[in-house]
Amino acid sequence: MKKYLINIQIALLFLFLFQTMTFAQTANIHFTFPEEETADRPPFEVTVNDVLQSAKNAKAVIVTGIPTPVCRLQIVLSSGGNTEKILQNVYLNDNTIYTYHIAKNRLGGYSLFYNKESPITTNPKGIVAIAYKESTASSTAHVPASPKPGRLKFFSVPDLSPTPLCVTPLKDAEIANLKSSLSKEEFENRKLQEAKQLISGKCLQFKQLKELMTLFEFEKSKLDLAKFGYHYVQDVDNYAVVQETFEFNESNSDWKEYVVFLEQYRK
Repeated sequence: MKKYLINIQIALLFLFLFQTMTFAQTANIHFTFPEEETADRPPFEVTVNDVLQSAKNAKAVIVTGIPTPVCRLQIVLSSGGNTEKILQNVYLNDNTIYTYHIAKNRLGGYSLFYNKESPITTNPKGIVAIAYKESTASSTAHVPASPKPGRLKFFSVPDLSPTPLCVTPLKDAEIANLKSSLSKEEFENRKLQEAKQLISGKCLQFKQLKELMTLFEFEKSKLDLAKFGYHYVQDVDNYAVVQETFEFNESNSDWKEYVVFLEQYRK
């Protein structure tokens, strides 16, 4: 009987750990430079949700346990006495590790570019991992004090407005090129990650994002791309345009919930 009880306790422990890992409402982000940019890698510091996470002089860092579904990022790079700031809001899926590259954009400055994602198992070796730090300051007046029943989990983020660099959206010919590139990929998961790579650092309109979403078969992929792409669109008030690509009411409800969640944090 004693051995039986011990086995039950062990089974319950593994079940608890599995549930905790599977349903964790957090994500990890790995910040680094592309491998090909070996010559110029200025040190940087990472701020998430307006709280400094990493000390200066980092060349690569992983911030773990960031609350989902979205966060506000600020990267400050220092080189030769000069500093450069990157601001970006990003969508995060539960129990996922994301890799974002700090790289030069077409204007010669630095931007943050999506590279890849995968379920959290272990973090890359040899990289400094820092547990997410929350603000100890009181929430600002426009931030809800507590989660609403049945709604997404709220957390204190002062501003989740769209990226200010999104001024001139891509031309139709550029969207056609993106669609052509994505159409060559047969596997849904790879296609989704490639779509995020192509969108990242660019500026779109919702009608253009809708065109890319129609290339996907599964509702989960369409919804994931919509939430990711929201932070790279110019006309955020036209979010209803992409709803036409969803086949199920549940997906529409999830999308509307995400948009309403973000609108409460837009200044």
